[in-house]
Amino acid sequence: MSFKIEAVVVCWTWLLLIFLYSMDESTLLKNLAFQFGIEAFHQPQVNVLRAFFNGKHTYFSAPTGYGKSVVFQAVPRYFEELRPEISNPVLLVFSPLIALINDQIKAAGDSCIMAISLDKTVTDECYEDIKAGTYSLVYACPEVLETKRWRMLFSDSEFVDRCIGVVVDEAHVMVEWGKSSNESTKAFRESYSKIVELQSLLSSKARFMLFTATATSATQATIFSMLNLQSNDVYCEIYHPNKNNVRFTVEQISMGKEDGRYLVNFFDFIMEEIIAKKEHTCKTIIYVNTRKEVNLLNNGMASKLGVDLFLSGKEGNPRYRLVEEFHAYSPQSVKNHVLAQASILESHLRVIICTSAFGMGVNVKGFNRCIHFGPPSTVESFVQEVGRVGRDGSPSESILMFHKSLATHASSDMVEYAGSHVKCRRDFLMVKFPGTYSSLSNCTCCDLCSNVCQCKEPNCCKKLKQLNVNAQAPVTERRRNVSMAERDELRGLLNDFRMEIFNKKKNLKQVSLPNLFHEFTEYHVKQVMVNVTKIFNIQDLKSRVEIWRTRHAIEVLKIINSVFHDIEIDQMEQLNLEEEPLGLDDASFMNDT
Repeated sequence: MSFKIEAVVVCWTWLLLIFLYSMDESTLLKNLAFQFGIEAFHQPQVNVLRAFFNGKHTYFSAPTGYGKSVVFQAVPRYFEELRPEISNPVLLVFSPLIALINDQIKAAGDSCIMAISLDKTVTDECYEDIKAGTYSLVYACPEVLETKRWRMLFSDSEFVDRCIGVVVDEAHVMVEWGKSSNESTKAFRESYSKIVELQSLLSSKARFMLFTATATSATQATIFSMLNLQSNDVYCEIYHPNKNNVRFTVEQISMGKEDGRYLVNFFDFIMEEIIAKKEHTCKTIIYVNTRKEVNLLNNGMASKLGVDLFLSGKEGNPRYRLVEEFHAYSPQSVKNHVLAQASILESHLRVIICTSAFGMGVNVKGFNRCIHFGPPSTVESFVQEVGRVGRDGSPSESILMFHKSLATHASSDMVEYAGSHVKCRRDFLMVKFPGTYSSLSNCTCCDLCSNVCQCKEPNCCKKLKQLNVNAQAPVTERRRNVSMAERDELRGLLNDFRMEIFNKKKNLKQVSLPNLFHEFTEYHVKQVMVNVTKIFNIQDLKSRVEIWRTRHAIEVLKIINSVFHDIEIDQMEQLNLEEEPLGLDDASFMNDT
């Protein structure tokens, strides 16, 4: 259930007072706006509502935050009032992520709209309530189309009579996830290709509502094709994703064979800014392509920053870190904390290191810099992620750090975008999207346009200082010879230490955070063994092994010394563990109220 019974009674009593009498569309829209807590519906939102009500499929492309979800959440009440012959109308909503579904169900509940998600928690009683139209919005991931129980629901006559349409939210992922790039491989989420089957399962009167923030003209055409829609049958309302306040820059970086291990060194300029400005650092989102890179960069920054990782006066308190990470497998407590801080304009959080998981449906405020370490897979993904910054209209920047070794998964368009032969980076991206936009072709447009800018303004972007983004790996000239016997001894001692950590964490009374079990694993043991000939100090160790905690690094260094007896113990004893940064996945955070 998405509401407690008391909340349901209050909501329906309130709605009854508003909708007790028959009303025209104008009055209905005013009441709906009041219900959703907005001043009024924008005309494009009204246009989509009307077109869908009049039997058209609809396609709505607009920036995140424009109010697309409000449109489909208003549909059942719109039908109920203006087409009363449909009793308890229901809208079926497909969304790609469970987190998005949960957020939208909560938002619907805040607006006194009954909503539910089709998942394994749905009881037989709830199932009957869904059929009866108790819930106006029925959310689901497309995988429900693979399940017999839900396919039976979609063909049940009682549900079919009430279902007035099918929403596909974040519709661009139908193409990115629902189609395979070649015949020899399966699509990431094949279920998206089965949404079209609802045309036969549901009543012929059911129509599609498609919503997206970023879809190129080619992607839009593919979406229509996947759903067997003719363009003449679809009402389209399209806002171009271009934002003139965002400047596009590509930084070509140098990477040797081992430079991936020194990822943190590419971001020295960010850490220098944090040390100098602390909580006044430009709010920045750093996108990397893997969870491993997220952990490596986050831990590297924490190690280098030390007490500067924290808000002034809050040193050591994990709730007040200036840098945080976010990926699909981050503990829920960490996700909640980061999302909450990102939505506060005056938040202390300055830098979010993340994968694409920090994307769809995320509400961020006050962020003005987006950095990609390597290109995302598609132009749509890139434009959507860049769209997180500059939402308030203030000058912002997108920086893509590019090297060919980071682009193996990227589309040819993204590789071409990063090249020097394109005339304007903004134009290269924006012409791929439907709708119109205004070219800038000046220093505020992109790095290529600034190279030829003749504006002679004192703040011309042509005069911006070039970023120093090329990592320099620490040089260790010393090498040790390691015998097979010494390797076997070292491996045994490291595994003993690994099990010691595991057993300690397993015995904690409150462990709801999986990262506690991944602080020193077989993977880290392997990293130490591969690099053991070059590890003589704490810097050598941290640059070559993705180790989380300084105290663990010291213990590993002591273990290495117990085998080879060639490390200066004094330098380990001088390390100050009191200044070791804590993470949000510490038990202390869970117990801190």
